[in-house]
Amino acid sequence: MIWSYRSEEIKPRHIHLYVVGSALKVSRWMIEEAQKVLSFWIGELDSDGNVNDDARSRWFQKNPDFDQEIKQKFEPLVDRASQNQLREWQEESRSSAALVVLLDQFKRNLYRESAKAFESDPLALEVSVQSIQKGYDQELSIYERYFLYMPFMHSEDREVQKESLKLFESLVASSTNSQKKMFESVYEYAVRHKEIVDKFGRYPHRNSWIGRESTSEEIEFLKKKGSSF
Repeated sequence: MIWSYRSEEIKPRHIHLYVVGSALKVSRWMIEEAQKVLSFWIGELDSDGNVNDDARSRWFQKNPDFDQEIKQKFEPLVDRASQNQLREWQEESRSSAALVVLLDQFKRNLYRESAKAFESDPLALEVSVQSIQKGYDQELSIYERYFLYMPFMHSEDREVQKESLKLFESLVASSTNSQKKMFESVYEYAVRHKEIVDKFGRYPHRNSWIGRESTSEEIEFLKKKGSSF
């Protein structure tokens, strides 16, 4: 049996996923490890379904101690995910979200300001696309959905960026009153990401890290506040 996937709605060249063989078994180990990833990254939600401030404050700030904690706890798992050795995680909703966190978030913490931080982005996007097509995102908490969708925001493909806005707009629509301010801000960031990719076809702030030469227009852009994330 050969199972194949191609998105009919999103068609950047790199979105292809093939799994050969029978359905992969969902193991107890997978569920436990995925839970560790999500618990560490998102933490426990309060009675209103909101993430605590301590967890949220760590997501996008440079913190060497936090990065080192991720390294100690999850680096072997990140390596396996990067080598596409955790394909069975794509057979269940929360493990799919955890897999994207490994590929798209932990990878950035472990390898800040280097090409290695972005090398798993295509695979993270494939997992995210497959999960959405299977409806997995509708089984997740709003914060798990948020990180499942992040590979769209990180993509340098203009067509993917169009889909990104739809996905992050859906989070605003799904948010409660106490969550809405946060997810409106997230949507604004998604808009800003799209504007940069629409203009340059890539994120100029990555150029020096991955060995790309910046154009004169990009050099001028990088002098502006808010030109990088």
